[in-house]
Amino acid sequence: MIKVTASDFKKNLDKYLSELVKEEIIIIRDGVSVAKVILPEKESIVSKLRGIIPDDGYSVEDARKERLAKQ
Repeated sequence: MIKVTASDFKKNLDKYLSELVKEEIIIIRDGVSVAKVILPEKESIVSKLRGIIPDDGYSVEDARKERLAKQ
């Protein structure tokens, strides 16, 4: 974990963004932690589509049976 002042973070944003790959960054203002900068969680395409595609009850097993029936 890197602790850095808000002004230093602002001046050296590129440097800290590259460091973010290795560890999280805590931003401090007036001696108090005000923000925590972390990498976003990697989401699968399926989780991004959840809620966009309506649930019609079609399951993975249904898709498998349909695919095998075509052979």
